[in-house]
Parts: sequence; C-alpha cells; structure tokens
Amino acid sequence: MQTLDVVSVCGALMDVVVSVSEAELQTLPLQKGYAHMVGAQEQHEILEKVNHREFSCELGGSCLNAIRALALLGKKTVFAGAVGPDAFGEKIRMRTGEINITAQLSLQPGHATGCCVVLVTPDGERTMVTHLGASSEVGHADVPAQALQNTRFFHCSGYAWFAPLQKEAVCQSIAMAKANGALISIDISDPCVAKSFPQEMLDLITQNADIVFANEEEAHLLFPGSPEFAAQSLADLGILAVIKLGAKGALLQRGSERCYISAETVAVVDTTGAGDMFAAGVLYGLLLDRELEAAGRMGAALAADVIGHYGASLSEQGLARVRNM
Repeated sequence: MQTLDVVSVCGALMDVVVSVSEAELQTLPLQKGYAHMVGAQEQHEILEKVNHREFSCELGGSCLNAIRALALLGKKTVFAGAVGPDAFGEKIRMRTGEINITAQLSLQPGHATGCCVVLVTPDGERTMVTHLGASSEVGHADVPAQALQNTRFFHCSGYAWFAPLQKEAVCQSIAMAKANGALISIDISDPCVAKSFPQEMLDLITQNADIVFANEEEAHLLFPGSPEFAAQSLADLGILAVIKLGAKGALLQRGSERCYISAETVAVVDTTGAGDMFAAGVLYGLLLDRELEAAGRMGAALAADVIGHYGASLSEQGLARVRNM
C-alpha cells in the first residue's frame, strides 16, 4: 500500500513577485505572459530595473507550487530538488519544513538558488524571468528512490527539459514510479516548453502519462486543433486530459467522459501560480477518489483563490473551502 500521496522532482525556486506597469514591461526584452529562461546576469539586470517596487517572496517552480498546495491541504508529499548555499536556499528549506513537505534538497556549492522574477501588470497577467541556478544541477543522485516506491502519484513539469540533468532525473523518476504502480501526472507548464520541445513532450506523454495538464495554447501546439480535439486525442491514449482555458474555465476528459468546469468569478489581481494551483486541486480531488467534475471544481476553487490576491499564496479560507467541497 502506498503511504505517500504525491512525489515530485523539479526546480526548487524562490518566486520574487513584482508589480510593474504596462509601459515598464514594454521596455524589457520580454514577451508578456510567457516564461523566459535567462542567465544570472540578464535576470539581475531586469530585477535592477524594477527593484524600486515592493515585492513578495514565496516558494516557486511549477511542481513545488502544486506540492505546496497539496501539503497545505494535508496530503503527504515529497519534493526533491537542489538549492545553493544562500539566503533563498535557506528560505526554501524553512518554508517547506513549515508546511510539512518532506523536502530532499541537495546543496550545490558554487550555484545560486534558482529564482523566478515574476512581473505582474495591472491586468493581473504574469511574465516570468527565470534563472534555474542550482536547480539545473538536479541529477540522478537527487532521485528520491524510496519515496517513488510508495507514492500514488508522481507529478512533473515540462520545465525540466530546459535543464538536461534535471530532465534525466525526471525520466528516471518516472520509470521508477511506473514500476511501482504510481500514476504519472505531467504539466506542460508553459507554451515555451511546447514550442521548444514539441516532439519530446509528445513522446513523454504518449509513453508515460496518466494525466496531462495543459493550457489552451500548449494543447494546440501539441495537438493542433480545438481544446476538444486535444482532449479527445489524449483520452484516446487512455490519458486523463485537463485543458485549462483561463477565464473560460477548463475541459476535463477521461475516456468518453467529458466535463466543462466554469471559472469562478473573481477580480483578477495576479495570475501567478494559477495553473499550478488548478493542477493541485484536481490531484487533490483524484486522491480523494472524487468524480471528475468534482475534482475540476476543486482545481477552479484553488485557482480563483490564488488569482484574487497578490503573490502566489493561498488563503486559509480558500484552503478550508476546498477541504469541505
């Protein structure tokens, strides 16, 4: 019997969320709404241009966001990653401990802890500038072999494909998890992943996935056509498709069962982490053996909670609501 709920291997990042104006964003060499993988110097130069603003810090990284939500909902989680010998690395160690994530964080001397600068415009859209730092050094030695023998789900992100060593660790973890009966959950995470690694993502999905999370653009890049076509294509492979449609809600399909989940009405303040929290809510529902629609509504509730305030954090009221759904 599996004793853990969700295990993940991914980038351990600190999110630094900063409010910027549309005019400020336009002066930067960035595409609004996308993730950008950059070097330390380029990230530093961008941060220097906006460091006069107030900012918030929280655990970041696609999978760590989802793991954080699941841990706060009371699920047993393990996260494996790497940090540097610095203040951000220590913050990640402390924060994961505070919320009862079993964190296996290797120390990478000579590397700064990964950081994602999140620039949020007045419309709530987030544009991310990520330097992976120590996270790019996650490798075979970081694979949580014991945890992978005892988990119901292994959750991973397409972002790993930007770091060759991390990609290898994720692929090794998938193989171990599958061999021990775990379900494999894959979040494409950003259109830049689908654009940069289309065939690799398709191979990863068709060969390993039990659940795929993708937004509308990511789904279209991998399965050209409507969201319904992408969902049907995944369902035909025996995969649970979760297509996130932003303000239009989401489409979930498993086999011939298809349901649409309406987005909850909320004033959008900051969309940072919304997709990750939606994935966490769906996984939470599946862990409770809820029907597909109920799991989707849990995802929508967490997404609505996180976008209703500044920074990628969840409120106690939002968490309590999902626990009681």
